[in-house]
Amino acid sequence: MKRPLPSQGLTPKQEVPAQDGLEGGKRRKTTCDPLPKYELNTPIDVIYLQNRDRGIFKDPPKSGVPEHMKNRSRYCQFHKDFGHDTVHCRNLYVQVMLAIHAGKLGQYVKSDEAQPRQDTTRAEKGKQVQASGSGEQTFRIVPTIMGRPELTHDQEEN
Repeated sequence: MKRPLPSQGLTPKQEVPAQDGLEGGKRRKTTCDPLPKYELNTPIDVIYLQNRDRGIFKDPPKSGVPEHMKNRSRYCQFHKDFGHDTVHCRNLYVQVMLAIHAGKLGQYVKSDEAQPRQDTTRAEKGKQVQASGSGEQTFRIVPTIMGRPELTHDQEEN
């Protein structure tokens, strides 16, 4: 885009139409349902090894990491590739959680937890709930700094 000549004055900024999730050249986060989170009684690598032949898991996406950058001491059985351990595989974790939510792997959820736990670390941070006789009230704690900085001798003269 050419700059306007001084004689033309300022022109309004032209907007580039958003295409395929890109807005102004930046990726837009797509909103989707939050991942259900269950507390497991078995590590996910064992869950995968015991159920990989049942057709529960989809093939993982290919890694975009170049071969020379992959950690050769860590192997993921789910990806069948180096770079991370199966226990730490995010793609496998997502598929296990979705399979549990769909009722396919319910035996791996801790028995005291039938419902997915809510991720309260972000949503409920800074909130306190107080039960009253008629219902619940939610209070938000807002950190506030009271006062003002002390003026130095030089600033008092101005």
